[in-house]
Amino acid sequence: MNKIVFIDIDGTIFHPKEHYISELSYKALKQLKINDCLVFLNSSRSYDEMKQLPKRLFNYVDGVISCAGAMVIIDNKLEPTIINNSKEIIANLNYNSINYRYVTSDNKAYLNKPDKYIENLYMEIYNYKLNIKEYEDEDLVHIHYFPKNNDIDYEKKYSELFEDCNYILTSRSHECLNKSIDKGLIVQKISDRYLISDTYGIGDGNNDVEMIKMCKTGIAMGNGKQILKDNADYVTSNIENDGFYKAMKYFGLIGE
Repeated sequence: MNKIVFIDIDGTIFHPKEHYISELSYKALKQLKINDCLVFLNSSRSYDEMKQLPKRLFNYVDGVISCAGAMVIIDNKLEPTIINNSKEIIANLNYNSINYRYVTSDNKAYLNKPDKYIENLYMEIYNYKLNIKEYEDEDLVHIHYFPKNNDIDYEKKYSELFEDCNYILTSRSHECLNKSIDKGLIVQKISDRYLISDTYGIGDGNNDVEMIKMCKTGIAMGNGKQILKDNADYVTSNIENDGFYKAMKYFGLIGE
């Protein structure tokens, strides 16, 4: 093993609207394994949310990075990175009537209260029905929250509260995790663990920027956000045209 490939899921290999993985993507994953590459999924999904993915996918991966890097699963062992002040952040979200999906250190995901917008969003993107449970002071690894009107200055208003966190802004929501981790920093940790520096990262979203920047070779999907493309070494085709397969072929990681 002398290469590691880090793969975002939604919008990269999993069609977010039609909810499927193409046969060419499976072909690429299988060939990566045959060619002795290590393969890691690297997603903001919690592991609960990954369970809705086709089981066939997991035949071709060596590890799962969930919660944007805050939860790693290798050899069926959980490696969580806890948000140090999660109780205070949740208290602030509750005070501001902001709803959120949270993930506990034992890898369980919940929505804090019924919210049709969030529930429908998770069903639309992940094909996943969120479990609903009020927060009960658990240690958390990841918080996905939805400020009113997607207020991009929310964290700045409470800067002291978020100074020990990494937070990511997307077009519809925000994510929060421990400051020591993100989808890029976890690439470095996995690379160091296996003593492999030849790394490839491929994704489509804002939260994939750090991943592709940390990898030796960063690849943006054609359907990806512009900021990702601006930081990529290579822009492949979109997901509808099997951009993942084409990128693996372009870099010689797989054959015909």
